Amino acid sequence: MNTTEKIIRCLDEKFSNYKQPVTILSKTDENEFIVDDTEMFDWDDISKLYGENQEESSSVDAIYFSLKNNVLTIYLFEFKRLDLHSNFFNARKQLEDIINDLDKCVFCCCYPKQMRKVKSKLISKKIISLKTKPIESLILLHTILNEFGITSDEIVKIRKEYYIVSQTPMTGNKTNFHRQTKNKEIFGFIDKIKPFPFMEINHLTEQSFLSLLAEIKSEIP
Repeated sequence: MNTTEKIIRCLDEKFSNYKQPVTILSKTDENEFIVDDTEMFDWDDISKLYGENQEESSSVDAIYFSLKNNVLTIYLFEFKRLDLHSNFFNARKQLEDIINDLDKCVFCCCYPKQMRKVKSKLISKKIISLKTKPIESLILLHTILNEFGITSDEIVKIRKEYYIVSQTPMTGNKTNFHRQTKNKEIFGFIDKIKPFPFMEINHLTEQSFLSLLAEIKSEIP
């Protein structure tokens, strides 16, 4: 049995009970985001399974794999049912709103100016998680596959792709979307983890995600 077959077999056998349809994996509380019955590995649940008595870790929402011409590709998906430019997602924007309100207060003196200096050194935890979640998910994947006798050297060679799926509008040149001024704070990390460890990273809207998924599934024999 070659490495590819071992990886597919070990994941399917060990985590067959940890698969959920995209409809469930992309839900936020009771609100559906993407309605699709394609089953993927619920990596949040698998992470919790391995996180017992360990430091809490973060993970992507779902992992999926496909095999084409004997080349295995592992897809990592993070679902966000919101516009990532919203204040809810970006704590720095929330802080800026508070500082603007303080500016209107005659008793706040120089505090707004001082707070802006501090704000310039901060970044939203949720934004940071877009980069840390896929990395921690890969670390967990290494741990799991190592248990099945698959070496880290073999795992490194697997093609990996990471996608953030959200309601953030895609405008301008999609190839350089993450480099556009207004997107740099959120997606600027992409150039730091591509092409290694991820051969491809991108932001997807609901429709582009469904198109990608259809393309992936058409490749599966």
